[in-house]
Amino acid sequence: LWTYYEKRDLVENKEKAALKRFEDPELAPRIEAMAKKVAQEFLPFDYGRIEFRLDLKTGDINFIEINLNCNLWSEKVMAKAAAHAGFSHADLIETLLAESWRRNGLMQN
Repeated sequence: LWTYYEKRDLVENKEKAALKRFEDPELAPRIEAMAKKVAQEFLPFDYGRIEFRLDLKTGDINFIEINLNCNLWSEKVMAKAAAHAGFSHADLIETLLAESWRRNGLMQN
């Protein structure tokens, strides 16, 4: 979770580009379900970032964008999200390449 202000460097942020898990027991499952639903429309794909705008006061969740070619070269959002799942940045790149090559018949299991 990044706020609008953090994403655009509009506030002092000691944890520069820190990624925080959003674990609200009511809203997180709703956002996850929405992300899975929109992702189904783009299968097959290897990775992507799906963004929503959340109003914590009202609980309104609005889809913003999906980026299926988001940044992998730096250790930003995708690498930090992978780290939450136990993958290093190198593991993330290797896994994405291997899965893509396998799916496209360029590599066997």
